[in-house]
Amino acid sequence: MTIAALAGLSAGCVKENGHDEGVREHDGAHVIMDFTSSLEGDYLTKTVIGDEEDVRSVSWSEGDRISIISGDGSSVTAGIGTDGSIDGVTVMQSSTYYAVYPGDTETEYGLEGLSFTIPSLQSGRFEDANYMVATASDNERHFRFRNMVSMLQIDVDSEKYDKVTIRSNDGSPLVGKQTVMMDQDGNIVSIASSETSAEIEFQVEGAGPYYVAVLADAKLPSGLGFRFYKDGEPVTGVLSITSMTAERSSIRELSPADNIVTDWY
Repeated sequence: MTIAALAGLSAGCVKENGHDEGVREHDGAHVIMDFTSSLEGDYLTKTVIGDEEDVRSVSWSEGDRISIISGDGSSVTAGIGTDGSIDGVTVMQSSTYYAVYPGDTETEYGLEGLSFTIPSLQSGRFEDANYMVATASDNERHFRFRNMVSMLQIDVDSEKYDKVTIRSNDGSPLVGKQTVMMDQDGNIVSIASSETSAEIEFQVEGAGPYYVAVLADAKLPSGLGFRFYKDGEPVTGVLSITSMTAERSSIRELSPADNIVTDWY
């Protein structure tokens, strides 16, 4: 997944002369199928504190993988093309399918909806923080992906750090299990969180922007604290007291103008 102009996406599967071209073969339980996909709005909203709003387009990249979950809860990992196509996937036959990006995301499906885990340990890379979900019917087999998290962009301006830890100042949840309920058209009905944590950690490889995912419904009335490490030892801490409320499918760029150097805790 990259920040880029979105490529044209292929149309949904069709039937000709009674033959379903999206199904290749099946053994009664498992079926080899083709899917197509698209991205919600083709962009993420970027919110910069003290600045105007702009947007960032996203598109599929070569090597991207998604997880496809059948109605019985079984799942497989599949590659997705740069045009949004998912070809030749062997899945348990179902009336409804669900998909999650990234493909290695811990997921489960039950009566309460589709659940996935936003971990405390993250990579800091944009593509790994862009958690998305989708649903598709057996008739249409087209996944309309919707971003399901809010992102924080942290600009590291020094080469001397190798790890950053983020913590909500008052213990408010940042990450955890997020459960989404969708209707038959893939529209989001509800979002709930559980098994939460107030801390995030990611490794740093040089100066530049880093991205972490937080819960779509995260509320941070007391702001965030940051601790910067080198070789396992804390070097400095920064405190931001700006109140923040997460917004699904948005990026919040944290402003250094509000930072206060601190020992954190």
